[in-house]
Amino acid sequence: MKITKMVQKCLLVLTACVLGAIGSQIDDRLAFKIASFNKCQMQENVPDDIMDDLFHSRNIEEIEDYKCVSKCLMEEYHTFENGKINVDNLTSALKGHWEDTAVGDRIVKGSIDCVNSVKENPDVCVYTYEFFLCLEDVLTKENTEF
Repeated sequence: MKITKMVQKCLLVLTACVLGAIGSQIDDRLAFKIASFNKCQMQENVPDDIMDDLFHSRNIEEIEDYKCVSKCLMEEYHTFENGKINVDNLTSALKGHWEDTAVGDRIVKGSIDCVNSVKENPDVCVYTYEFFLCLEDVLTKENTEF
């Protein structure tokens, strides 16, 4: 299974949402994003070109071989803790991100539906990756991206 451009964008949306919940200044959010990406890259031994593509939302079909990056990033943003997706933190991260509150509410609901529908997997990297695939569908239905 190849990761599509929308999965890349899902990762970036989640990153941006959480960063928006963490700090109000763009510089702080960007610094946190850079630090998180660097930490996860080193932790998961991901090649520079793949992380650069992920960071800049470019074609990164190879990311499937580095599923644990999604887990690492979610842990950094506290949306994945103790082997589970933290629905409260995920909701906080997503809530209010979209100017159109109706769209934001539907995305939050869709993300919670994803949490409930994605089968837990003892391989947490597969689990978080499959969550992102589901989130991709939610964003596609809303015709939104980051």
